[in-house]
Amino acid sequence: MCMSVSRKDFEVKINEVTENLWLSYSYLKICEKMFKDREEYLPQIASLKEYPPQIASLEEYSPRLLIMALYEAGTLRLTRAYDQNKQNLGLLKIIGIVKSHYKIWDLQDIDTNQLQEDKEFVTREKNELVDRLIQLRDKAISHTQSSLHCQISDSEIAEILKDGFTAMEKNYNEILGKPRPSLCELFKLTNNGVEICNRYRQKIGLTPIELKSEGID
Repeated sequence: MCMSVSRKDFEVKINEVTENLWLSYSYLKICEKMFKDREEYLPQIASLKEYPPQIASLEEYSPRLLIMALYEAGTLRLTRAYDQNKQNLGLLKIIGIVKSHYKIWDLQDIDTNQLQEDKEFVTREKNELVDRLIQLRDKAISHTQSSLHCQISDSEIAEILKDGFTAMEKNYNEILGKPRPSLCELFKLTNNGVEICNRYRQKIGLTPIELKSEGID
């Protein structure tokens, strides 16, 4: 039986999911721009020479490390929005609340076919891209298993840092057994996720949001 949710509580929940999508988009946009213009950003990265030798030795790689960190942060925020556990706060839960409460809240013009279409888009069994996103999190970023990874030498780590996304993609693809979602595909998930949120934000009187990063878009 679905627990009752007030409209006020729902506003808080949908704002949180929307924020995760916006942050994901922002991190990935910065990541994309830094990767394309990485030589331009080299002078802007703070010097590491004042730190101990083992940290200072990473100065050459610091822009690439930042790019990789932004990529993983953006991906993890996106997986929060597309969490498949209905008990956790994500798009799947938002859609479920709307479906079970729109009559109680006396919301007008709720298209149940659209609700079903939205549910299928955010469900990994129905959307292969969502499935690849969740696998990327589970197998390569958050919940890594030692059985999926070989031992990596210091020289191989240095090579990964030098090659940036090329090495990351090769490593992730080997772990996943399928192509990792491209940045373009991740942006598709953020855009569609925000479109879904905006659809139901407007129904309860909240302002829709626009995905835009100041100085990047």
